[in-house]
Amino acid sequence: MNPDEVEVTGHETIRGVDVATSVSVYDTPEAVRGSYDAETKKLTLDFKYLGGPERLIYEQPKNDIALGIGRTSHRLHHVEIIIDSGTTLEETKGAEAIERIENLLKEYVNSTTPRNVSAGSFLAASGVVQHERNRILASVVNGNASPRNSDSNDVAE
Repeated sequence: MNPDEVEVTGHETIRGVDVATSVSVYDTPEAVRGSYDAETKKLTLDFKYLGGPERLIYEQPKNDIALGIGRTSHRLHHVEIIIDSGTTLEETKGAEAIERIENLLKEYVNSTTPRNVSAGSFLAASGVVQHERNRILASVVNGNASPRNSDSNDVAE
């Protein structure tokens, strides 16, 4: 995956000066892996960053969605969403789930509730999900369900 294709930039006005901002390369995922577990009915997205894995703290902002946030970096590493689907994940249900994840990540960052999270990481992860949406769906729908710990569904690196 080319980080330039999903780079998150913006503009802020600080004391009357327009400043260009961008997300650090350390907060931009290098890869995303999607999987669907038919037994638990969970669609899972795992994000890989420079610096490797770390211990996660889990939060559940909605009943059917769980987020794994890095204990030290505060980056988004893991998303799980429960989908009411059969033994395989149909494309429409998968697309709906990914859209809900995209929206949740944006809401989570823009929430007024103070959280110890990397806003840049959440925005970059949302950008990666949007950019890689079709590849994520192709890896998890219509019988491509896999055990949660499988590495067979790497989507983009």
